[in-house]
Amino acid sequence: MKPKQIFLFALILLSGFNGLSQSAPRTGRDNSFTVPFRSPLVVGNPKTISTFESISLELPFIGDANQDAYCDVKFRKKGDTNWRDGLRLFNDYVTDEKGFRGSIVLLQPNTEYDIRFIYTDIDGGSGEKTLSAVTWSENFPVGKTTKVLNRKTIKAESGLPGAYHVYDGGLNKAVIDANNADYCIDLSGASYVIIRNLKLTGSDKHAVNIKNAHHIVVEDCEIFEWGRPGEYCQIDNRGRRDGAIYVQTSKQIVIQHNDIHDPRGNTCDWRTAHPNGPRGIYLNDTVDNSVFRYNSIRGSEKHYYDDLITGDTDGSGSDLDIYGNIISHAWDDGIEIEGKNKNIRVWNNVVRNVFQGLASDNNNHLYYGPVYIWRNIFTDLYTKPANQGDRSTGNGFKLENTAGLGGMYIFNNTLLGSGNHVKPRGGISNGPQYNLIALNNIFDIDKDSIHQNLVRTGSLFNYNGFAGSNKLFGKTKHETNGVFNYSFKYDHAGGWNYYLTAGSKGIDAGISINNFADQFSGKAPDLGATEKGAWEMRVGPHSNRN
Repeated sequence: MKPKQIFLFALILLSGFNGLSQSAPRTGRDNSFTVPFRSPLVVGNPKTISTFESISLELPFIGDANQDAYCDVKFRKKGDTNWRDGLRLFNDYVTDEKGFRGSIVLLQPNTEYDIRFIYTDIDGGSGEKTLSAVTWSENFPVGKTTKVLNRKTIKAESGLPGAYHVYDGGLNKAVIDANNADYCIDLSGASYVIIRNLKLTGSDKHAVNIKNAHHIVVEDCEIFEWGRPGEYCQIDNRGRRDGAIYVQTSKQIVIQHNDIHDPRGNTCDWRTAHPNGPRGIYLNDTVDNSVFRYNSIRGSEKHYYDDLITGDTDGSGSDLDIYGNIISHAWDDGIEIEGKNKNIRVWNNVVRNVFQGLASDNNNHLYYGPVYIWRNIFTDLYTKPANQGDRSTGNGFKLENTAGLGGMYIFNNTLLGSGNHVKPRGGISNGPQYNLIALNNIFDIDKDSIHQNLVRTGSLFNYNGFAGSNKLFGKTKHETNGVFNYSFKYDHAGGWNYYLTAGSKGIDAGISINNFADQFSGKAPDLGATEKGAWEMRVGPHSNRN
């Protein structure tokens, strides 16, 4: 990196390090500052897209040829006096959707917020734009209700805006046994439908098929013994990617409070070939503006998944929230987010008994960014069954984005290896991944913490804790405030709340991050996913009922 590049990178970062309001400049793969002229910033109209607890922000612009502009965000509830600082928006100077993008998070449902975009360019064009946005209500308006009794399949009929059609199996949960039909419930082309209180089983492919649909809710269902039996992997094209809930080319899909377990099929482990079997929530061909929360997705030693929550072929599109889920038993990825990856938010999940905790391999996709991953626990990551010896060969994060597009933020996650939990082998692996910022994480792992390929242009690693060997390969600008070679101990308060014990080096060892880690109980945030008095893990179908 040239001296001018280093100076500008450091200036933009450090100018907002009080609360980390900044991110790296958005300049593409080579981060070159070779444009020989300057042009003032000209912004368009801001845009917002809401979910229950998040609002995506976009501010398109042209100009700024020397790529030194930035945009800060402030927000408040309508009627409040004080403004809160959001994380500085990500700068996309490269793609066909050029602009500032980002999210405000951890909001209240059905609440109106005022939002200020404050954009700055020393070459001219600085200014401010203000607008308001409302988060989704958790109470869906009901029109027609169909009381469901035990039956074979359902082909859902649409409701209307303001009048959802509810299919309700009652408190005892009516059983939909597909008896080897393709689907238990087919929602192809449907809209404004709620599927509630059903037991779904026996489908030959997907238990729930959601295709070319919008405004769909699947909640409080139990899904089990679906899909084709047998063990599957990529060898000889033996792939059977049957989803408990399959979503394709759809938007505004809510999947919440479901118990998904034990598909009929199984997935081979890595001794045979690449796993290629059943999936939990399976996203395909661009799924936008949707929420997957408070679900349990689990298998067993004889019923492993390929991936648990997964998006391929541009499956993870834009404006997605994945949170409050507890997921386990996959021979490949716990959570896989691949595709457009524009304003993707993943938090407060427990991922265990998988090979890779979270994967994002976007080499074949146009990756817009940003992606936010924070306050998750990843543990027991391995590639072999229990009776095959050493299992501790998985990684917390598998990331790769050779095009240098997009941006990713990884804050306050815990890679857990304490007590009876198998230590992950690696922290963040694979690469290269440009524009990656990782702060306040605990890498309680055996071996490599951060792979050398990941230390690329626009990336920053700092305020992280390492139990295993820390390998940043001479990049001395990173981890100047890290905690190294430390044996982390936890006060296990039940559930998945692994608080750091009193006196730990990880307590108050983090940095405040606007909107993501700016609420803490001491003088600074603790490292890791949980903090007494500030953040606890609430996961699974019975959490956070409205």
